[in-house]
Amino acid sequence: MLSVTLIANAGVLIQCGKVRILLDAVEDAGQYPFSSTPEKVLEEMFSQTGERPYRNADFLIFSHGHPDHFSGELAETYLAFNQVRRIVCGLAEDEKARSFLEAAKHKGISVWKLRWERGALRHYQLTKDICMTALCTKHMPDLFPKDLCSSLLFRYQGKNVLFLTDCSYGEEALLKTFGKLPLEAVFLNPYFYYSEQGRQILNQYQARRIILYHIPFAGEDPIHLRALAGQLVKKYPGEGLMLFDEPFQRVTL
Repeated sequence: MLSVTLIANAGVLIQCGKVRILLDAVEDAGQYPFSSTPEKVLEEMFSQTGERPYRNADFLIFSHGHPDHFSGELAETYLAFNQVRRIVCGLAEDEKARSFLEAAKHKGISVWKLRWERGALRHYQLTKDICMTALCTKHMPDLFPKDLCSSLLFRYQGKNVLFLTDCSYGEEALLKTFGKLPLEAVFLNPYFYYSEQGRQILNQYQARRIILYHIPFAGEDPIHLRALAGQLVKKYPGEGLMLFDEPFQRVTL
């Protein structure tokens, strides 16, 4: 069984059988207008007792280092309270990232760094049954035209699940990489779906579900992204299109 549980924004818990992956899930949003990892989840993450879903994740994965995807301080605290099999990340060489990676090294945790060049494509065999493909692309261009991020494809038991994270809708040529695969689901932010270019890319995919995520929770949405996402679902409906925007919402794929 493969399931995805929303933690906040693009932060999710991916469960592939007994293997648990935290993707972009240890974050504080910084000054960005998004939701931070809920206090309830942080309390569970930083507890020294009990076997909770968010403790002792097999893999910590970060698609890029923006604060709504990665908090160096919180991630370092996570390592202090949990055992992690491996970290896979695309992080800038700043002080917070260096401190986090030093903490991982001190604990003997293996770190795989994502290739940080536009167009870089690499496969990572996480376990015998789980393969992740990372594609480095330009970030969504409106606010961060010079930044990069990684789109991540997970393969498990014949199922392909793609997280576009904050990939630019202008990267059509690169994103064709995933066009020939039968996709169980594509997770993407509303701005990608809002763009006609983005929807054209999705039309080329063989995807059973199109899932809009990276949406602030109710009461934490100063940019009214929830309203935009709701309007998009009505204006551009499609089979398998759904919103993924409620705390601890879960989808089984």
